[in-house]
Amino acid sequence: MRLLCIPCALLLGLTAAAWAQSPPEPAAAPASEAQGPVLTRPPELTTFVEATYPPEAMAQKQTGVVGMELTIQPDGSTAEVVVIESAGAAFDAAAIAAAQQFVWRPAELDGKPGAVRIAYRYAFTLKEEVKIVEKPPEALPSGVLEGELLERGTRKPLIAVLVKLARSAGEGPAVVENETITDAQGRFKFENVPAGEVIVRVEDEVFATVEDMEIVKANEATDVRYYVEREKFEDSVQVVGKRARKEVVRRTLEIQEIRTIPGTQGDALKVVQNLPGAARTLFSDQIVLRGGGQSQAYLDQHAIPLAFHFGGLRSTVSSALIESIDVYPGNYGAEFGRVNGGIVDVRLRRPAIDGWHGYIEVDVFDAGALIEGPINEDWSFAVAARRSYIDAILLNVLPDEVRQTFRTAPRYYDAQVLVEGHIGKHVLKTTLYGSSDQLRIIFDENPEQEDGGFGLQQEWIGGRVEWRYRKDDTFENSLSASYTATVTDLGGNPGLAVPVGIDVTQHLLTLRDELSMKIGDGLRLRLGTDTIADITTVTGRLPPLQREGEGDRDGPPSLFESSFSSFGGELTQITPALYAILEAQLGPVLVLPGVRMDYYGLSGEVLVQPRLTARWKVHPKTVIKAGVGLFGEPPQAQDLLEGIGNPDLQILSSWQYSAGFEQTIAEGLTLDVTGFYKTLNNLVTRSEDRAELLANQGEGRVYGMEVLLRQTVTSRLYGWIAYTLMRSERRDQPGDPYRIFDLDQTHNVTLVAQYKFTPTWEAGVRWRYVTGNPNTPIIGANFDADTNQHVPVFGASNSTRLGAFHQLDLRVDKHWIFDTWRLTTYLEVQNAYNRQNPEGIEYQYDYAASAPQAGLPIIPSLGIRGAF
Repeated sequence: MRLLCIPCALLLGLTAAAWAQSPPEPAAAPASEAQGPVLTRPPELTTFVEATYPPEAMAQKQTGVVGMELTIQPDGSTAEVVVIESAGAAFDAAAIAAAQQFVWRPAELDGKPGAVRIAYRYAFTLKEEVKIVEKPPEALPSGVLEGELLERGTRKPLIAVLVKLARSAGEGPAVVENETITDAQGRFKFENVPAGEVIVRVEDEVFATVEDMEIVKANEATDVRYYVEREKFEDSVQVVGKRARKEVVRRTLEIQEIRTIPGTQGDALKVVQNLPGAARTLFSDQIVLRGGGQSQAYLDQHAIPLAFHFGGLRSTVSSALIESIDVYPGNYGAEFGRVNGGIVDVRLRRPAIDGWHGYIEVDVFDAGALIEGPINEDWSFAVAARRSYIDAILLNVLPDEVRQTFRTAPRYYDAQVLVEGHIGKHVLKTTLYGSSDQLRIIFDENPEQEDGGFGLQQEWIGGRVEWRYRKDDTFENSLSASYTATVTDLGGNPGLAVPVGIDVTQHLLTLRDELSMKIGDGLRLRLGTDTIADITTVTGRLPPLQREGEGDRDGPPSLFESSFSSFGGELTQITPALYAILEAQLGPVLVLPGVRMDYYGLSGEVLVQPRLTARWKVHPKTVIKAGVGLFGEPPQAQDLLEGIGNPDLQILSSWQYSAGFEQTIAEGLTLDVTGFYKTLNNLVTRSEDRAELLANQGEGRVYGMEVLLRQTVTSRLYGWIAYTLMRSERRDQPGDPYRIFDLDQTHNVTLVAQYKFTPTWEAGVRWRYVTGNPNTPIIGANFDADTNQHVPVFGASNSTRLGAFHQLDLRVDKHWIFDTWRLTTYLEVQNAYNRQNPEGIEYQYDYAASAPQAGLPIIPSLGIRGAF
């Protein structure tokens, strides 16, 4: 529960009648980056109702403070009043009766009216009767004392904090003359303060008490600023009107959960592998959800070409700009399409509007920086950039004898620019982004020759624009478009007479428009378009491409140089789609029938994809859920090229089924269990017909169960236990027996826990266990006298497994708090007990002996971040 502790709205009464001072604005604290909907405007009390002072209490000169929890609805009414700090039955009843009549300007969540829950303290105070003096004294000279309270280290305004104004009473305690609370900007003000020395006292349950002497000058305004340090934990606002869960499974990661998970270096997309349904991958830029089928990473619902640098080393989008990540392992809504796997949708936050903020950070992999702030009262911007320096370290610190075997020199960088404006009911947003990866492998024979090595270069750049309009709860429209250009250059090998490699250039244009309308009580209709135009140019010379389930059965490249194929061509794919989703709330049951229709320009196919999900709230803490749907996926571009593929390939399809339940065990602690079954049809496999090379003759099936026990973010603790039981199988031709998928992992367990001991110390732990990946064994070898090399003989595809993977990762963060900035250092230890996890098999030159190929050893990593 997230509560805003608001100090008293003081009610001062004469002995004859109680009276109220102007009620303070009980503004809610701004939502942190880690919350779901962002609190863009706190509630504001517009109609204050004075409580009736209990007559008996007044007669006996009794006082009291009633602490209440108020639920403020999107229409500004006070829906629920709960006493959390009693002052007695009479005081409680009077305070409740008054609070129920309060009217508010509602809070806004992501710019839209939403429900929040706050705490409100109503104080009943009697004031002694003031005797009337026949000749009033002459007015003393006075001034104004005003100021602001900012959180030390973050410079965030402290809202609804009690500020007292007092004067010294000789040797006794200071006498309080007036008090107020800070507003939504953290400011306070005292008018008509008699000139001279005064004592300013700041009191709050969460922050350190501040007491300071100030001098008020006559006829002048004195402006002060205090940086107040957090000493305790307390949640600030509980968002009641969160975004409704509509899919069978949608798991959302908030940025606070992302930054400190051990083993991820605070990287956003790497955290996805810690959730149920996600396979553990090593040195792969793939996101594999529910046993295969292409998965796709999106940035605000628009596809991005590459989610990771260098096979999962880093994500290509700065985590500091991410608000949250939605992970859909399957059975997602009709707004997404063209993949049979899962969806990962990265949602970017609004740049800071309350002032200038930024950071500089450095760790063992790279260095990054961010700057953000307001352009004016409606517009704000953010710029982030990051560059690795692994290449520079390798070139300067590795001794010569190590360079002969460690021949890689990777380098990556990325950058993003965000500009967002809120003008009335309109939101305009522009995003520019780019990423670059480059890898040089220098061969021992000629390490100085630039063209004597094997290189990889992959770069992409693009942008996105969005316009949103929300008239009210009955009508909303969102229109957005994006463009990315990607260049991939892979090639070079001096061991061959003719160079090999592949060059790919892709231009990707996407356009989305969605209209959401309320068409009745509990009924909402969403209509949308989702169009992709993809122009890909490919040229190269390669051997037959290895496909899923195949080993390196033909031996080293030098043995089959004659089988290399030269190819090239341009593919233009225009894939428009229409979709419709009806959201019907039928009492405790939410039903979402939907349909999506995709037209695939290359093949001329139209695929109509019906989908249905339902959620039944059988109890306030129990939800039963189920879903079924058809999903389509076009073939990969390289599979459609003549020379290495088949331009007549058809659409791949998948029927997906899932059912399960969600149970709230305690506040913030939930259990989510989902069973699933997925068919894969028209899979592309190697054809027996050498003329067509590839054909849609494969099929597959995936089934299993996902379990997630999760403690959502509290002021101190969050974490989860994720378990996936799964079997993913394929067969390459009809009638063949099923075999297991390359990344089939029967058991996948992840434990994540993060705990804050104090506001400046926190620690986390992650432990993972994963069944070993399938492996195609080498069962012998034949000697080729012409090439003087041994050619391996492979056994049945994926008929053995590597040993199990398990690993413990630890992390400790320490924060140093200064007035206007904060310094954070962290120590992260990956593979803390130095497990020699098998990631492959290394064979002797003649394949007569082999040994497991160990993965990464224990890796300590120290990082530092300065933020303001």
